[in-house]
Amino acid sequence: MILETVLDTHQQFKLFPPHTTIILAVSGGADSITLLHVMAQLRARLAIHLHVATLNHGLRDEAADDVAYVQEMANKLNIPVSTATVDVNYLSQNHNIGIEAAGRQARYTFFAHIAQQIEASVIATAHHADDQTETILMHLLRGSGVQGLVGMQAKSPLPDYPSLTLIRPLLRVRRADIEAYCDEHQLEPRRDATNDNTVFLRNKIRHSILPRLRQINPQIDRAFTQLGAIVAVEQDFMRTYYETTIQPLIQVDKAKSRFRVSRDSFDSWHPSMQRRFIKETSSQLGADAGYTHILAAIDTAKTGAVGSIAQLTKGVRLRIAYDDIVIEHESTPLPIADYWLIDREYAVSVSGISRCGTWVLEVTAKKQTNSIARLNIPPDSQVMLRTRQAGDRFQPLGMQGQSKKIKNEMIDRKIPQHLRDSIPLLLVNQKIAAIILPQRWIIAEPFSVQAESQYNFYFSISKLL
Repeated sequence: MILETVLDTHQQFKLFPPHTTIILAVSGGADSITLLHVMAQLRARLAIHLHVATLNHGLRDEAADDVAYVQEMANKLNIPVSTATVDVNYLSQNHNIGIEAAGRQARYTFFAHIAQQIEASVIATAHHADDQTETILMHLLRGSGVQGLVGMQAKSPLPDYPSLTLIRPLLRVRRADIEAYCDEHQLEPRRDATNDNTVFLRNKIRHSILPRLRQINPQIDRAFTQLGAIVAVEQDFMRTYYETTIQPLIQVDKAKSRFRVSRDSFDSWHPSMQRRFIKETSSQLGADAGYTHILAAIDTAKTGAVGSIAQLTKGVRLRIAYDDIVIEHESTPLPIADYWLIDREYAVSVSGISRCGTWVLEVTAKKQTNSIARLNIPPDSQVMLRTRQAGDRFQPLGMQGQSKKIKNEMIDRKIPQHLRDSIPLLLVNQKIAAIILPQRWIIAEPFSVQAESQYNFYFSISKLL
């Protein structure tokens, strides 16, 4: 029965390319020993070669015996074996990750190393239908998105090594059938006592939660398998739509450290695509943005003024540029396109619209949706824009009236040197009232907002079409 199921799965997903070597991940447990035994019977029929990889995680005294057992069985089946030992506890502490995550990372690295050594590209693991149920339920309990409901796939890239393929030939096989197979063929798999430790979430689900759910619905494993299959197909459609319709609208810098899309485009997308854009781009920057972060970022993208920022994780942020939404690392220098640059002086109309080169500056008494700054301007003031001049100083907020050189402020703000002579300064009666920067205006203390004043004005900037 298991052989037929494996062949059916292979026929659907093309798991075993002919005349290639398949690396079998074998730990010595019932599922991996069954995988080894089944594949040994099918190798001639499928015209493939096999190579066993078994890893000692250094977590149990019996682990060395498990490796010896796997080696002995593989030798009897005339299949070559590669072994290694890692200190998973050390990896866990050194990388500040859990034991399970450290073990998984160690295995993937080991498989990739063996694949390079023997020039193979396909790794087969013994994950089965019960594992699938546990995985989906674990994702649900952790608040996973829809992608988590897909669970494991029969064929996918090896995590962290996308050039390698990970296959799961037993994904449609129940644990009970695996145990029956071992009895039928007189296999004596090794037993890992840590699988009974309910400190780990997966074991708690396996031994405490799922037995109760199976009392309610004996077919719950089939239900979860169907759920994963349904969601996988729909996620495939969503990804195809994203890649063909959304991705072409995204601008990526050469270093792939900044992603940009127009606010108009973003606003026109369905919320699912807005979420996927933030999730996908932040992931490419190394951030695993969660549900709360993504919703907050979308709110900022839709309602934030120019310069508004929504923090994601690991130093990644969403920032509102003049006409665009940007996902970037905080440390990435702002590009020239995000700066408003001028090359001469411009008079500014208070409570009106002023054209300043290719930009429009609007000053209003009431806040607008695109307002970026608010200043207190005395009546009948002469307001203008110009670039910096030698000796320019101003009084930043928080310095108790002391002045600071504009040059030093630009250095402190990490403004690229080649842009500093083109950054607009807002002057009120010949005094520097603000430095105009993409993220926010640096406002001088004498012109900061006064709650009781009737002379507080809002400023907004837009590009000429």
